[in-house]
Amino acid sequence: MPNLFSIGHSNQSLESFVRLLTMHRIDVLVDVRSRPYSRYSPHFNARALKAAVIRAGISYLYLGKELNQNQGGIYIRRGVFPSWDRRTHESFTVALV
Repeated sequence: MPNLFSIGHSNQSLESFVRLLTMHRIDVLVDVRSRPYSRYSPHFNARALKAAVIRAGISYLYLGKELNQNQGGIYIRRGVFPSWDRRTHESFTVALV
């Protein structure tokens, strides 16, 4: 069964962030931000982030609408679902299929 990891970009450099992903052998980065951009760290805007991870051999997938609570999706805090019933929520199932 594949593992699911959670990571935040905080104030890291893009290079450091991508290095963490490759160090942990991440195959796909799923961006679940409701607004995939950062005023504070523009290198984490969706376009720049996607280009960087693809160059590193990692796939990029945006699922902010499906998995972000601000968009009516499922909100996962610290890797834990608010309740197991949410796993059957349609947007979660569609996002992971």
